[in-house]
Amino acid sequence: MSTAIIALTYKRVDQTRASWANNLVSPYPVYWWDNTPPGAEREQLIEIAKNYNVVESFHDGSNYGIAHPINRMAERIFAAGHDGFVTMASDILEPKRWILMRELICQALPAGIAAIPPGKHHTAVIRYERQEINGIGYECAGDIIGNWYVTKSAYQLIGLFPEHYGIYGPIDLEYCARARKQKIKAVYLSDYEAECLPCHNDDTEYTLAKNVSLANAWPIYSNIISNL
Repeated sequence: MSTAIIALTYKRVDQTRASWANNLVSPYPVYWWDNTPPGAEREQLIEIAKNYNVVESFHDGSNYGIAHPINRMAERIFAAGHDGFVTMASDILEPKRWILMRELICQALPAGIAAIPPGKHHTAVIRYERQEINGIGYECAGDIIGNWYVTKSAYQLIGLFPEHYGIYGPIDLEYCARARKQKIKAVYLSDYEAECLPCHNDDTEYTLAKNVSLANAWPIYSNIISNL
């Protein structure tokens, strides 16, 4: 399978430096979307990106969340002939072979969405019964979080990631619900664990905007789910 990486950043220079150094050890093409406003942090991120296989980069200092960047870059990735994409947040350290194992489990089952469950510093992960195919441990998950691998065929059936929540909301929950409606499997790789880096966010304006966005998102989400 041919896979491209969607790298998503917003400030957090130190976390980005650490996660990119850990995760980008194989020459997968990187499509980078940065929501950082112009300034010193933006310039530092540009310097970091120069060390990696970034084939296209996009910048939107308005920070309208992650769904819009994923949709715009997925369109370009599939137009370039790739079979799938994997999202990469700036605060998650992945284990070795993190993309390959996602590709393999999606081919074996088949599945449309795959992730490695975040472990350290993350307490909101719900785990499921371990199963195995071709020696690969997996869990058929209800809802999954983390860096997602999404196949082209699944994306075409499920549709766009929901952009109606603004900068923050239950994007992953809605997408998993829509995947279930299409009978598309979303799975965790049971025998691997990612590390979620601790966040020391002193951006008060962003934190307040995020909390407001989340509060406004739940009624929208509930209405959509009730009508699926």
